[in-house]
Amino acid sequence: MIGTAAAQPTEIFNGTVTLEDGTFTFVPSNDPSNSYQVENLTDHGALDAASHDETSGFTYNASDEYYEDYGSFYLTDINGVQDNYGASTSWFVYINGELAPLGLSQNVIKDDDQVTFMYAPYEYTANEVTVDTANASYIVDIKVEVEDALISIEDLQGYIDNLDTPPLTKCILTASLDGVVYSLENGRDQIAIFKLQCFKNIVQRQENRGNLSPEEADYIINETDHIIELIQNS
Repeated sequence: MIGTAAAQPTEIFNGTVTLEDGTFTFVPSNDPSNSYQVENLTDHGALDAASHDETSGFTYNASDEYYEDYGSFYLTDINGVQDNYGASTSWFVYINGELAPLGLSQNVIKDDDQVTFMYAPYEYTANEVTVDTANASYIVDIKVEVEDALISIEDLQGYIDNLDTPPLTKCILTASLDGVVYSLENGRDQIAIFKLQCFKNIVQRQENRGNLSPEEADYIINETDHIIELIQNS
């Protein structure tokens, strides 16, 4: 941080995005005929997800002019705010308050990370860039939540634990999900999916016996289908 703090930067986005393992298609602004598959769990994935937010979405552009050399993209603008070489002002990426070490799309992120894109002045000294964050004029602040099968199973087990249902029913359901976790942790995704399909049948039997309400059973089955989808897409 250099310089004297200016006014608070204009906030383009400040919110949370939910990401899944997988990729999205990105078309570089300098070559619309080209496209790339970019990992969701990267700084670029967070930016792209935020840009499509229903209430606070924005535009951004990035070039692939350095992709062949570095395997990353050059962020040229967000919401029309462009890099300005003449004024030594540019977009910089911070992850959990630290300047990202790599170019856009090469910085891997995880659940609960804070990804910040800051438009700020900079200067080069001894082949090192110093960013004047105190005088940033625009900011994009993104909180990352990663939707993961194991995390979703844990959440579903928590839901079951809080149900007003017979203890034996809770034990049967949570033990079944423990078996799914074991399979996932040992890389047996297809077995985990099979166990989840069986789990859905167990839920329906518990509903038929009056141990689960139709609403509770529907919720558990819908969440189970979502977990299956997460595994299939991973």
